[in-house]
Amino acid sequence: MTDVAEDIELKSEELQSVLDRKPSWLLRFGISIIFVIVLLLVIIANLIRYPDVLRAGAMVTSVVPPIAVKSKVNGQVFFYVHNQDSVDMGAVLGYVRNATNMDDFHYVEQLMGRLLKLSTDDLQQQLLQIPIRSDLSLGEMEPEFLSFYRAVEQYRMFVRDNSREYETSFYLKADKSQGAIGRSLEKQRELVLQSLRDAERQYHTDEELFSRKIISKDELSNSLQNLVQKQLALESLNTNNEESLKNRNSINYNLSRIVSTTNLNKRELLLGLSASMNQLEVAMTTWKQKYLLVAPIPGEVNIVELWSDGQLVKEGQEVVKVTPHNAALFAKVYVPVTGSGKLEVGQRVNIRLDNFPYEEYGMLEGKVKYIPKVASNGMYEVTVSLNKGMTTIANLIIPYKPDMTGAAEVVTKEQSVAGRIFRMFNKVIRR
Repeated sequence: MTDVAEDIELKSEELQSVLDRKPSWLLRFGISIIFVIVLLLVIIANLIRYPDVLRAGAMVTSVVPPIAVKSKVNGQVFFYVHNQDSVDMGAVLGYVRNATNMDDFHYVEQLMGRLLKLSTDDLQQQLLQIPIRSDLSLGEMEPEFLSFYRAVEQYRMFVRDNSREYETSFYLKADKSQGAIGRSLEKQRELVLQSLRDAERQYHTDEELFSRKIISKDELSNSLQNLVQKQLALESLNTNNEESLKNRNSINYNLSRIVSTTNLNKRELLLGLSASMNQLEVAMTTWKQKYLLVAPIPGEVNIVELWSDGQLVKEGQEVVKVTPHNAALFAKVYVPVTGSGKLEVGQRVNIRLDNFPYEEYGMLEGKVKYIPKVASNGMYEVTVSLNKGMTTIANLIIPYKPDMTGAAEVVTKEQSVAGRIFRMFNKVIRR
């Protein structure tokens, strides 16, 4: 028993020494330090926030999009322009080879452009002076050009035909002659008429004298005979005068017929010429639409996948794109339906272009401007305005090219680390 008591007393002293010894500072303040650290982590987790993003494909384009010029036929293409050339609307960019000789086409185009600007009177004069070639190779426009050429030649032959002038001159001279004859007959008629009046007075006088038996019957007969002769002379002159008038009317009728026929034939020739010019113009327009590559808008030329003359193109193939000058730029972002409920107008968008590494050039910044209500093929085509155009966050200007593609990040909202951890735990618990 004594040994046990001594042992208990001995252990009690060791325990007492342990209890009496002061704990180290780590033991005294460790819990507080851990609490403070945990508290700081919680505070930091709530303070540190970073955004949620929706990743999507993007394409930078212009408000007036680049317009593609397509080939209407199969064949070899030849260009009049080069990449990045500035062109006006309607400028000819090139052509697809066909049976038409281009030099001959340009000749006819200039000729028609010159003729169509003229008034009718000027056109009639110029058609007699302008030389028109017939040895042209115009392919599909050949029938219309030959019709135009024949119409011009017929008009020239008609104008240069002298037979109408000879015939007109003949009738004019005849009219002049008949006019002189008519005037002469009229003067003779006046003289005969005066002589007739004198003969009538003489006869009446002689008749009175005969009744008084002053003159003989023979003298009265002579007076009557003179009167009758004057009357016959007047009738003859009247007949000649009527005949001269008929001749002159016939001459005037023939002159009128020649003028009328000439004007009618000239009008028909001019109408035929005008119709042939219109047909040729239509044929040229159709040919241009088929074989020429024409700029639909003013802008910059971008040749699509073709770099040299003579390359083959197929019908419907895009050959050239014309990008409008100084058109406002924006981005189309194709957001998947999944997660698209977070989209809101005004959200920030960062765009990294495929052709320009963002580590070197930076990213384009923009804002969501429009969100369509209906998705197409599982995608929403979201319109994004560019804050600084093609200037990146690194203050570098990227040259615009049509339909530049890239990747977009739409910043939907910012959330703290603590909130994300809580959301993850909540998701696990709900499972």
